[in-house]
Amino acid sequence: QRLAGDQWTLHARGRIIEALPDPDPLIVPAGRPFDGATAEDVYARASETGLNYGPSFRLVRSMRYNDQIIQAEFGTADLPMGAFTRQHILSPAGLDAAFHPLFQVMEDKPGVKRTYLPVRFARLRVFKDNAEITRCLLVLDHSTDASIKIDLALYDADGEIVAILNGGLFRSVILSRHSTD
Repeated sequence: QRLAGDQWTLHARGRIIEALPDPDPLIVPAGRPFDGATAEDVYARASETGLNYGPSFRLVRSMRYNDQIIQAEFGTADLPMGAFTRQHILSPAGLDAAFHPLFQVMEDKPGVKRTYLPVRFARLRVFKDNAEITRCLLVLDHSTDASIKIDLALYDADGEIVAILNGGLFRSVILSRHSTD
């Protein structure tokens, strides 16, 4: 459509500035004891919502969670670069995998198959270029039937912060409805 002279559709807007040298850690609220989940649990839950991830994108290996905090450990991703010649500043597969643990905390509604899709990031700060993400910490700000809002920190194998995402907003999307009778 670009060559047709039509206006472009704006899908994202951002601003790139130099990050502060030292990241501020996320404020982690006290919560109830943690439940655990395996990779099989996470991706079975994702399939129940209608999203099926291929092997290259199934990076969550294990997770612990409660009503406010999610901690997940990741495997490695060896994804082809395609036409790109430079490594990504922040691994898209690693960032996406950090959202996969949300499937474990989504509440089921009888007769409704739904998921949550990211619609807004208030702030994304990257502190380590091209670092391998090995774990994440998510703090649930709020969770309703309509939306989930999170803050998130991504870490490398040395426990250093790779990136921090603040104000991640996910909207509920109904994929199908069926009778429960």
